[in-house]
Amino acid sequence: MAVFFDYLGLVLYNIIGNNYMEDLKQLRQQINDIDQEIVKLFERRMKVSSKIGQFKKENNLPIYDKKREEQVLKRNCSLLKDTSLNDYWRIFQNQLMDLSKQYQNEINCEKNTINIILDKCGYNITIDDNLINDINKVFYLKRKVLFIYDDNLSEEVVEKVSSQIDKCYPLPLHASEKQKNFETLTVIYDTLIQNCFNRNDCILCLSGGLISDIAALAASSFNRGIDLYLMPTTLLSMVDSSIGGKTAINYGGYKNMIGTFYQPKAVLICPCLLKSLPQRQFNNGLFEIIKMALIKDKNFFYQLYNRNDIDIYQLIHKSIMIKKEIIQQDEKDNQLRKILNFGHTIGHGLELNCLDLYHGEAVGYGMLCMCSDEVFACLNSLLMELLPKRKLIFDKEKVRYSILHDKKAKDNKIECVFVSEIGKCQIKEFSIEEIMDRLETLMRLK
Repeated sequence: MAVFFDYLGLVLYNIIGNNYMEDLKQLRQQINDIDQEIVKLFERRMKVSSKIGQFKKENNLPIYDKKREEQVLKRNCSLLKDTSLNDYWRIFQNQLMDLSKQYQNEINCEKNTINIILDKCGYNITIDDNLINDINKVFYLKRKVLFIYDDNLSEEVVEKVSSQIDKCYPLPLHASEKQKNFETLTVIYDTLIQNCFNRNDCILCLSGGLISDIAALAASSFNRGIDLYLMPTTLLSMVDSSIGGKTAINYGGYKNMIGTFYQPKAVLICPCLLKSLPQRQFNNGLFEIIKMALIKDKNFFYQLYNRNDIDIYQLIHKSIMIKKEIIQQDEKDNQLRKILNFGHTIGHGLELNCLDLYHGEAVGYGMLCMCSDEVFACLNSLLMELLPKRKLIFDKEKVRYSILHDKKAKDNKIECVFVSEIGKCQIKEFSIEEIMDRLETLMRLK
């Protein structure tokens, strides 16, 4: 009897199961049919979006129109019969509009424009000296603008930019690691609140990476995010900190301990701003360029190594293209983007504890500690003319303490990027003892 019921159960299971599978098959076919219609509609939509992009290009209109986006969202949500789908529709509609903007950006891109395309947003990096006199071609500034700038910049440069902003609220800040803290962040918040800024307004930052890191953190958190535009003024910020969306302040003696990922709406790079940059500050940016070449582009490294005559535009463009390739695959440092930290683990420890050492210089020492003997020989000869000639003096225990609290540290092990051959790198785990041994060995050689 038990065998009979087992057999009966199996028969019923097969009948009912087959019916369920048949129902599922039919539902999936309905989804397929709907998807086919969506594909056709998507193609139509992008063709129209392309025409809009072309019209904006010909008539010098901005790609980004926040009011229009809000109107579209509100109108289309009202068309939904099932109001429980409102939130889902907003997500879907926002993604569609972001794709349209990316597509229009590509149409508007000139040879001097690099288009960054990420999962949820896209923006242009424009390299053009002429646009310093016409920033409204790149930025949408017909609203309140908190104009944050480095107080070391010349009055002429500051005036040239601020005069192009209708509703300008200037805020000078001093570029110093000691100022990269909550107090400075609070100054920005207070200025925004006192002048009644809201989500429709924006921040424009004309500075190097130290100040733009703070400004970007403020933009990402004020009212849960307002638009951010960047005009980097140092070589370091042009090739590194203004690209990729990292924001930060220092905290508790640790470098960039508090921060977010927040992408700017646009970046304008005017290499003419480098003319007044002291040679040491210019060299500061070269370290990051060398880093990009070491981890990703052997030919580019040897161009630098052989002192080939490379135009400043080419130098900036090539470096950005390397970083673009990496961040488009890994926006938030989950795996691949970690290779951009080459030299930074030891570098940050030195930077925080040798206050007369620039960021790039500290990274330079960090790179020399994390490469094979073969790479060291080439790299050392290249960096000798860029690194300070004086002996580096630092408190070993303080540097050790900083490295142990690095964001990549775990259980007394720290993930570091190691370059075994030029153009190739790996992420390896090192103990704090191994890292300090490498640093001390380098200091003995120096």
